[in-house]
Amino acid sequence: MEIKTPRSFKVSDKAHADLFNDMIKVILENDVGLLDQINQHKNDATSHVSVTEKHKWDQSQLYKMTNDNGSQLVNIPAGGSIYNGIKSLGACSFYAPGGSGVVDSPAIGNAALRGFQLVGQNNIGVGIAIDTSGNAFCFSYHVNDVGINWLQLPTQNEKNKWDAGQLSKITADDGKAYERINANDPSILDKLIKLPGVHSWYIHEAHPDLPTKSSMRVLSVFSENTYGWII
Repeated sequence: MEIKTPRSFKVSDKAHADLFNDMIKVILENDVGLLDQINQHKNDATSHVSVTEKHKWDQSQLYKMTNDNGSQLVNIPAGGSIYNGIKSLGACSFYAPGGSGVVDSPAIGNAALRGFQLVGQNNIGVGIAIDTSGNAFCFSYHVNDVGINWLQLPTQNEKNKWDAGQLSKITADDGKAYERINANDPSILDKLIKLPGVHSWYIHEAHPDLPTKSSMRVLSVFSENTYGWII
């Protein structure tokens, strides 16, 4: 852009000519200064936003899940409800103070709870939370629920206990005999040696191998298929 300099007024009345010429001079100075600022802005790469940057911002997370400093978005008040605090929100972080009577906190004892609703909409949500004692929980609620459904996740100590437990069943799940030998089954020994280890049995009273005419309940211990004892 080129700033053209206008010609000065030349009239017989010098006073009026100077008045107009001074005004034109001020306008011209302002235009030149404005042009300098425009050119400076045009040449200053840091003042401009590229198409790539604008696209990145347009694709960014516009819905807040935390406060601006990264702390939890929702603070549950003392005596309040986590469900009421998050049930109308989408994904969000929340904090429930310990020992404050938060009515639906699953935290153990007086521990505080920090959680995150992974997906949420009006009256529907799922998420996870951990209290300050290290107990972990998952939760869910749906439109027909009147509160949050909490499920405590197993601790490492619990997993260790289960790993050290009896993995080979001796009885059925209800504690009764693990296996049954019916009256028309092959010999009792043929059945027993096909299931080595320790097991409980019910043998029907009509089986021909029984030493009595009554049904029997026995415990078998077989270290190998053909070596063992029966009580």
